[in-house]
Amino acid sequence: MRSSRRSQSAKLDKQLSTRSEMSQDSVANLVGELRALQTAVREIGGLIRLDLQQHTALQEHIVGMLRAQQTHNQSFQLLGTIIATSACLSLATSSSSWPIPLLGCIMLAVVVLVVLPNCFDISIGHVVAALRSRRPAAVEDGTELQQQLGRQSSRTMPTLDAAAAEPATTCQGGSHINSDSENDVDEAGSDVGADWYEAVPYLEDFDEWPDQPVMVCPDPAVSKQVFQAESQGPCQALPINGMPIPFESELFRGVIVVYIRHLATTPSQLFKGKKRLTWFAVQGQFKRPVSMDSLVFGQEFSHKLSNLPAPWFIDNMLLPLARKISPALRVGSLEQPYFYSPLITAGQIVNVSRVGSAPDIMDAKEDTSLVAAELGCKPGEVWTVASRRKHFQSASHRQKCRFSPDHVWTFHLWQEYVDFASYMLNLSYSSYDLAQHLDGQPLQVMMKDVSCSTYMVNMHVWHRNLVRNNPHLYNRQPTRTTRTTRDSVGERSTKENAATPAAAAAAAAAAAAAGEYTPYSPTSEASTVSPTQTAA
Repeated sequence: MRSSRRSQSAKLDKQLSTRSEMSQDSVANLVGELRALQTAVREIGGLIRLDLQQHTALQEHIVGMLRAQQTHNQSFQLLGTIIATSACLSLATSSSSWPIPLLGCIMLAVVVLVVLPNCFDISIGHVVAALRSRRPAAVEDGTELQQQLGRQSSRTMPTLDAAAAEPATTCQGGSHINSDSENDVDEAGSDVGADWYEAVPYLEDFDEWPDQPVMVCPDPAVSKQVFQAESQGPCQALPINGMPIPFESELFRGVIVVYIRHLATTPSQLFKGKKRLTWFAVQGQFKRPVSMDSLVFGQEFSHKLSNLPAPWFIDNMLLPLARKISPALRVGSLEQPYFYSPLITAGQIVNVSRVGSAPDIMDAKEDTSLVAAELGCKPGEVWTVASRRKHFQSASHRQKCRFSPDHVWTFHLWQEYVDFASYMLNLSYSSYDLAQHLDGQPLQVMMKDVSCSTYMVNMHVWHRNLVRNNPHLYNRQPTRTTRTTRDSVGERSTKENAATPAAAAAAAAAAAAAGEYTPYSPTSEASTVSPTQTAA
């Protein structure tokens, strides 16, 4: 008996030792595989960095070719002018009969007074620019490229336009704004809260949301902003591409409509035949007079962007393009970027109407006749969109006018460059994945009085890729239920969405009649937003 027990115990010990050795071998193999995977990840990271460096070098090469072509054209123009001047001098000093020297003198006068000064300015300007520029030489290898990128990254983006920033001397009551300093917009943008991380959607939130991969949520840092939307999802997400959403803020009370192209909920006919990718409309009344120079529309970020192109490319290509689209654009610093454009010039449609006779929000047309005198319109003159925008490109004109609380204002804004459905910036020569550059910061539908940092409305436009590509957002531990409640939002499908703006208004009216929400009414003097409603 004892011998059999000893043999069994020996067998068990042998089996345990064998299993222990196998376990150790398995752990060693697993560690080896993990190290191999880590090495592969590092190699892939190196390839990605090399690709980015090559892309930067290609951008430099393209801009160098454009500059060379411009210099070539200017040189030929100057050469042609010199030849024409020589020919005119020959005719003027010839010994032929009097009509030929007279014709030569006339032609010489034209060349000297009209053509030659222009060419002289071009050539001198080109020489001065060439002397001042310090564009690095062509990059031959990765070491020189890395040194060049290091030099370029030490530069900063230009701050504010000289004629764009005006510190407020007062805020309440509409306030004049001076143009002597650039500090007002910097201070106005400095209050961008960093606590929006606490209200960021999780990846699981997008799965059940009808507007996926996009989710529009109120800015949690704006405490006095209230939206009335029964079909809200996680993070107070608001339904878009459908009914107007009543809202109230410290500055404004009205309704807002957000349409984004290329989503499952996008009305099929709304963007047909149009290039625009987004369409925002706001209608309502201001609660106090607001300076037209301080109320802006745009984007603002709490910290600097990442993986940006070379600073010279931003200075010479991107910002000039942006200012061509919006001449009154204001640009923040590299550490705290913002892009502000006065609302009065950014709006493609501005409609001013009397309380009680406002048009449907999506049927509004350009009409500022009620406040034509206040805006500086000459008697009998009817402003078009182009004339309004041209007039208010001047900061002095904007400083003289205010948005009056006695009227109903309707603004329409659309653009064709940023695709919110894919989070891509599409330019004529290149495309940029914004999720790679925003460092986890969302785009916004934002209107703000920068003279006192008061928001008219501010909504964050989140995208699935923005959360997935940012480690801080992706690796968060869930602090709430991430499953979307679909009692009200799940039934909202593409078929039920309005196919046209008029149908959207009809849907909103039907929802109001059913008691689903209380819409903003321009005829009402008191606020319809209940304090018990969901606040952002």
